[in-house]
Amino acid sequence: MTTLSKYDSNRAKNVAICEFIGYRGFFSPRDLIIIDPNALSDPLLARLPVRDFEHWRIGHFNRNIPSGYLQARQNDDVSAMNPSLALYYQKLRLVTSGDLLDPDRLDAIIGFQLGLYDHWRNEYLAQIKQ
Repeated sequence: MTTLSKYDSNRAKNVAICEFIGYRGFFSPRDLIIIDPNALSDPLLARLPVRDFEHWRIGHFNRNIPSGYLQARQNDDVSAMNPSLALYYQKLRLVTSGDLLDPDRLDAIIGFQLGLYDHWRNEYLAQIKQ
């Protein structure tokens, strides 16, 4: 089992898939993690391609939820994810949820700005297009 050790709380988190998260997100319990297929509140999904260009609203473009992503959000376990996407997600998770002054977080922020992790995302995208 591969875990995101800095975020491992030793208990499963509440995770829900919810489109149109406005009021639902606002009034949901604080400990609920909402995965939004429109990627309005999800940094990983926002970096993945749009699923359907025919049925959309302004700013609301559906994405497919990658295999193993629910488990990663619920248990901080990326072992069920595509290996390339798991590496990309681990760096992204560090940037979005890591300790504010952690030097590794600063390195990851710089890495994203320089495109050092784009190859992991591109490998995943190439695999799902086949």
